[in-house]
Amino acid sequence: QELSEFAKIRLNPVSVNHDELIDTFPLLGEINYQIPAWEQEFTHFFLAKESSKKYKVTLVGDVSDETHYGYHYMLDEQMIASPRAIIDRFANA
Repeated sequence: QELSEFAKIRLNPVSVNHDELIDTFPLLGEINYQIPAWEQEFTHFFLAKESSKKYKVTLVGDVSDETHYGYHYMLDEQMIASPRAIIDRFANA
């Protein structure tokens, strides 16, 4: 809130309760090929759901690492061939 006031940006908090998170998990699994693994998937889902009431597009700045090669494994063809390869890599880390 302090940052939004400093930057003179209107803050529109999105609140989600525990039951909504649990109820949404199967849908996120369906959307994300059975692997809703990252917290951004939940935050982006609920942010998009709320903002779609008023806007067509919502831009966010997190997770831009992938487009800027912040994760070297994203350049490995075998690593990104399937979700299983990513899970196996991090399960053994």
